[in-house]
Amino acid sequence: MQPKSPKFSNLNQYNIGIDIGGSHISCGVVDVLSGKTIKESIKSIDINPHGNARELLDPLAELLRETISTYRSNGIGGIGISMPGPFDYKRGISRIAGVQKFDSIFGIDLKSAVVNMLNGDKMSVVFENDAACFALGEYFSGAAKSSNKSIVVTLGTGFGSTYLVGNRVQTEANEIIPPAGYLYHIPFGETIADDYFSTRWFVTRWKEKTGNDVVGVKEIADRAKQNDSDATALFEEFTTNLAEFIFPWLDKFKPDVFVLGGSIAKSSDLFLPQLIEKLKTKGLKNVMNNPRAEPRGIKTKGFFCFRPRGSGY
Repeated sequence: MQPKSPKFSNLNQYNIGIDIGGSHISCGVVDVLSGKTIKESIKSIDINPHGNARELLDPLAELLRETISTYRSNGIGGIGISMPGPFDYKRGISRIAGVQKFDSIFGIDLKSAVVNMLNGDKMSVVFENDAACFALGEYFSGAAKSSNKSIVVTLGTGFGSTYLVGNRVQTEANEIIPPAGYLYHIPFGETIADDYFSTRWFVTRWKEKTGNDVVGVKEIADRAKQNDSDATALFEEFTTNLAEFIFPWLDKFKPDVFVLGGSIAKSSDLFLPQLIEKLKTKGLKNVMNNPRAEPRGIKTKGFFCFRPRGSGY
């Protein structure tokens, strides 16, 4: 049974969308009537995913209170928060552990924490999976717009995935869809997929190959664009791994569209063309008519936390 959608007052002009990522928190305001994000409302602040709970909650409170103060007079109906899993989205409790981020908030009631940040303001607070919010954003206004079937993955601090049939997120496991549509925990290589299709894989492999430290993928991508042999070889290895892992899932589900998002997708020019060719070589043809890499953010994520489930999921 699908859970009931939260009720937002029709008298309120705005909803607030918050995206909690592995390295940042972004916050923006969405006009309820037009469905458009107010560009000047979008703010982002860096966080330390390895820090203590206060290092996450204090920046969140800062962004939220500033946004509410600015837009309160027009009426704010609710707050939608996109959050990586595993997470108890109904109760707002983190179940994230063992993936090298957010360990400090494991078991914390984030929903109550956010309500306490409102200082008495009455607003509904809902949590949804970040990859699902991104996928619905792409369905309604992006690369997967109006597709019949799509698989949307996010490549960033972690490896997120969502299966869509129309505008409905598929969460029930069967022979072609993993439980909840999650691919991050599927065995791959020596461990699981999340260890291979995330920023930490690039950082770790770069250290192994060169003996040097980098902060993130961008530094390696910049080197690859200057024909650094170690950097180009690393992207080739990443592409080979991704093709090997994702092919059977694409082949079984046969989506119209396969969308790549997340921070690593900002460097898609270094791996997307090669990924397409590798998947074609494996015999996959239908989905490659519409390959897309869309490094989007709060513009889509925040809004679709508020999609009624009857028309969304």
